[in-house]
Amino acid sequence: MLSTKRLVWPVIGLIILAIGLISITTATNSVDSVTEQDHPPTSVTLAPAEAWSCIKDQRELTALLSADSGAVDNGRVEFILNRFPAAVGDIVAVGGSGPTKMTNAFAIVNTDDEGKASATLVATRPGDTDVTAFAPGIQDAAAHKVFGVVHWVDGCPTFPGDAENQVGTVHPMSVSVLKVSDGSPVQGVSVRWTITDDDPDARFVNAPGDGNVTVSTTNASGMASATLEQAAASIGNNTVRMEVLTKDGKTMFTDTMVKDWRSPVLDVTATGPETIGLLTDATYDITVSNDGDFRATNSVLTVRLPAGLKYVSATDGGAVSGPATAQVVTWNLGTIEVDGSESVSLTAQGVTTGAQMGNYAVVSAEGLRDSTTTETTVLPGGLEVTKTGSAEVAIGSQVTYTIEVTGTGTGASTGVRLVDTVPTGMSFVSSNPASTRSGSEVSFSLGTLNPDEDSSVTVTLQADQTGSWTNQVTATSAEGATASAEATTQVVQPVLAVTKTGPATALINADFDYTITVTNSGDGDATGTTVVDTLPTGMTYVSSEPSGTAAGSTVTWNLGTIAPAASETITLTVRATEGGAKANTVIASSGGNILRPEATASTNILVPGITVEKTGRSAMFVGNQATYTLTATNTGDAPLTGVTITDTIPSGLTYEASSPAGTESGSTVTWDIGSLAVGGESSVTITLEADQEGTVTNTATASATEGGVSDTTTLDIRVLAAPGATIQITDSADPVSEGEEVDFTVAVSNQGRSAMTGVTVSVSIPTAMTVTSTSDDQATVSANGRTVTFELDGSLALDASFSFTITMEANSLPAGQIRVDTVTTATLSYDQFSEPVSIDQGTTVIEA
Repeated sequence: MLSTKRLVWPVIGLIILAIGLISITTATNSVDSVTEQDHPPTSVTLAPAEAWSCIKDQRELTALLSADSGAVDNGRVEFILNRFPAAVGDIVAVGGSGPTKMTNAFAIVNTDDEGKASATLVATRPGDTDVTAFAPGIQDAAAHKVFGVVHWVDGCPTFPGDAENQVGTVHPMSVSVLKVSDGSPVQGVSVRWTITDDDPDARFVNAPGDGNVTVSTTNASGMASATLEQAAASIGNNTVRMEVLTKDGKTMFTDTMVKDWRSPVLDVTATGPETIGLLTDATYDITVSNDGDFRATNSVLTVRLPAGLKYVSATDGGAVSGPATAQVVTWNLGTIEVDGSESVSLTAQGVTTGAQMGNYAVVSAEGLRDSTTTETTVLPGGLEVTKTGSAEVAIGSQVTYTIEVTGTGTGASTGVRLVDTVPTGMSFVSSNPASTRSGSEVSFSLGTLNPDEDSSVTVTLQADQTGSWTNQVTATSAEGATASAEATTQVVQPVLAVTKTGPATALINADFDYTITVTNSGDGDATGTTVVDTLPTGMTYVSSEPSGTAAGSTVTWNLGTIAPAASETITLTVRATEGGAKANTVIASSGGNILRPEATASTNILVPGITVEKTGRSAMFVGNQATYTLTATNTGDAPLTGVTITDTIPSGLTYEASSPAGTESGSTVTWDIGSLAVGGESSVTITLEADQEGTVTNTATASATEGGVSDTTTLDIRVLAAPGATIQITDSADPVSEGEEVDFTVAVSNQGRSAMTGVTVSVSIPTAMTVTSTSDDQATVSANGRTVTFELDGSLALDASFSFTITMEANSLPAGQIRVDTVTTATLSYDQFSEPVSIDQGTTVIEA
């Protein structure tokens, strides 16, 4: 095996070695030189600190002694081999100033003028040699010694030497590892191969990454192999470093070899135009020649077209492949003899502007490659733009601009884009063809324009603001060509003003007029002027001058064109069918007039109203008179004129008088009141006499001129024909003596307007009297003698009367009295009077 395992020093061996070193060091301290004392060393190094060697080979280790001022010469260095039980190797030679080999494990050497001292080791079997380089002149115990190790392996590599190869071929290489002891192969040893340069570009076959490094392992024959190839056939050489590795990846042995690549020499040349127009064709002539020392076989020519050139055709069997942006044209040229050549041609079209680099390459079966390039500049076409449109339009109207884009120059213009910038005072309406809008920009994609080819579009804008507006358009191509044009349009504006006047008040159901005036105070004609009046609810169109068109509540007039500073007047006649405030609005509009002015006239529609009221007695007696009051009140919201009050007298009543005096005509009496303010009232009186019994209806009417308003009221009057009864009672003597008779006469008469029925007279007799007789048998005396009742048979006619007499005797006076005052009461009741009527007669009774 190539790697060995270190053994740990036994404690006893370390102690013995330490004792020996102390005695040796003590014995040699007197060897220090003057130079070392003048420049005491400060550090010691050992190189290599770790090394691998084949057994039986010699390995030299070098110690370097240094001070702050540089290398220390003639300084003492002691080489000590650490003799643990498994250690191998001996010191066979030392080098420097005054070297002394004390034993195979210990030597003393002074450094030479470069500050170096060396020891050469050898081992006959595998294992490790631990080496200590000790500098006694260094006072710092932490810095006066360094350590190294030599790993001795029984397996030495044999590296391949420099080689030559044909370009385009592969080169296999092998490192063999054989045992020194018996010459047998060593299997499983890793060898790392590294290409240390990249000119020409080469790689290891099947190597990972970029292929510059690969690792192989020795087989049963002790061989580790790698195969070198070129990335592209090219003359030159590559250096390969070879490293034999330990199992943990450390380098044990290394060597280099140089690979020299040889090849025939191919040369490719190409010629073509320096400039062409965009989308025009160019022809390229290509020649491949062999300037080498042997023929090139299976030669293939490839042309890689740049993105800016598009394949059209090729001669001599050229075939195109690849995507449109990376087209490759290939020719199989076969064998090209020494000093021979092959020529082909290629036609391509310029599709992208700018310098286009075409790549031409040839490769042969021998792996040789050569390439060249040509540069052709593809020139774009130019653009020219014109724009036309109306020089003057009215605000609110539309204007259409025609834009024409023309290709110029020798090449095509691709990706042509047209951008029309709408000015502030205008807004986009439409375009033909359809466009794309972004903010104020209207854009069109026109595609490709060849020289002298043109394309036109239209853009329709609406004039929104007055002023001079410049509409600019710019055309650009994908190649950077640009052209601009502009058109200026003066936008004028008719400025309409509208007024509307009418009455502040008007009567319901009466016609009245509004006057509408439209004036143009702007700087442009108001064309297509229209006036629209929307009547409010409760108002209807009657007529107008000029005539308008009524549709529902809307009346429209088409006034045509109104020149600047001119005006038109409309008279509108309407009628209100309901009361209240009515706001009547009119709107004027015209082409270019974006303000749409409006005016409103408000009219309060008055609704006249009148009421009449008659007050007075609702009952009267035949032959009696009564006075009645008639009151007319203005209950509307309009003053009244021509107000009259009329009272129609029914049959059964007779007109007697009025205040103020009214005008009597037949059965009616009329008063002319005149004007009556809103809320005002006026009253008159009339005196009537009842002529006959019954119930009559008296009608009163009030009317006014405004709106023909009137009101009627009635009053039912009951005419009564009532009797007027009287009753009297008289005595024939007064005073009377006790025991004396006296006559009391009761008389009843009808002085009213009708007969009396159910007539009864009741006479109350005082206790001081006693009835002795009555003059009429219709009179009856009650059982206790205190009441005499007379009931009249039938009725008592108008102006009729009757009487009867009661004779009474004065009773004796109580003892001790000389007189008694008595009252006799007669009470009359009849059907036509709800209350009894009584009368008294006083009589004095005196002592006889």
